[in-house]
Amino acid sequence: MRPERLSRDAIRRTTLDNMLAGMIPENRAVLQRELTRREAKGWQLTTNLTWVNCWQRVEWAKPGRSFASLTPEDWVQVVAYLRSHYAATSVYTTCACLKANLGRVLGVGDTKSELARALQAGGDGTRTEAMVASILAKMEGERVLKEIQEILTVETGANEKDGHVLSAGEFHRLLRQNADRGGRLDSTALLAMKEAVLWTFWDSGFRCDEVRMLNVGDVTFDDGGGYLSLPTHAEAIRRDCRLKTRSSQRRIYVGDCTGPIKTWLALHPQGTTSTAPLFLGFRQSRGERITRGAIAGWMEQLGIDSGVSTAWPAEDVLSPHDFRHTRCARAATDNWHPT
Repeated sequence: MRPERLSRDAIRRTTLDNMLAGMIPENRAVLQRELTRREAKGWQLTTNLTWVNCWQRVEWAKPGRSFASLTPEDWVQVVAYLRSHYAATSVYTTCACLKANLGRVLGVGDTKSELARALQAGGDGTRTEAMVASILAKMEGERVLKEIQEILTVETGANEKDGHVLSAGEFHRLLRQNADRGGRLDSTALLAMKEAVLWTFWDSGFRCDEVRMLNVGDVTFDDGGGYLSLPTHAEAIRRDCRLKTRSSQRRIYVGDCTGPIKTWLALHPQGTTSTAPLFLGFRQSRGERITRGAIAGWMEQLGIDSGVSTAWPAEDVLSPHDFRHTRCARAATDNWHPT
């Protein structure tokens, strides 16, 4: 008897619980308190999942540290970590989310009205003095809060990590490392899929989610190459992926990646099903679409193992977005024009 298939909300709830369970107790308690408030106000589960993921990234940048213990200098390092690991839009949205919720999570609020009431209060002078001292301490926390919010104010055009433009030699080192390591540890199908993923990033210049959202039916071949077609914005959301804008839907011609994709499709468990994800998670038996985290983690380690990049916090950590920089640089060098 086949196990009952979980609904998307059940999967998201389980994911949310697992994310919280992986945090240190101090941070988990704070976020659970805020989640209760957000759910009471009607925030959707998907929005709360994204919200927790933003704070989870802070823990990844500063493992073992509570949010309240982080100094402004620590937050500068958090932003540097985000810039080195994520694309510009992701850094911007993460910082905006953190900035908007920082006061509640850190327990710092507006103290001006409290101070006014304390100064106007009559009666016991000692009690009033204690109230004022307490509120002044809160105001210092508020000053630090504003300093951190300034640190988290990043512009969409200024938060991109320095792009690592790959040379052809570096790309082939990545391919060799993938083949050497994969030949020892991966199945033939997984090795073929990883090679197809690398060639697709190299040839298309697609963003990470654009590569992820491709289905088998979005690839068509002709005699000399083929076409990759990105779906509509609404269809991308149904596939749990995102287009940068609604106008990002497009169809591009590719040549170098068609051979590796054909090889992978011959081994793909659902290679003849047009609605199946083109690239599966590394546990291919599940038939699930590969995740951003899986691509980013694998690619970062591949860069380190091949010697193309070094580990964070170095500036040259290899990321999927580096392939987009590389494709744009190659297009400019070749005087390429879309028309």
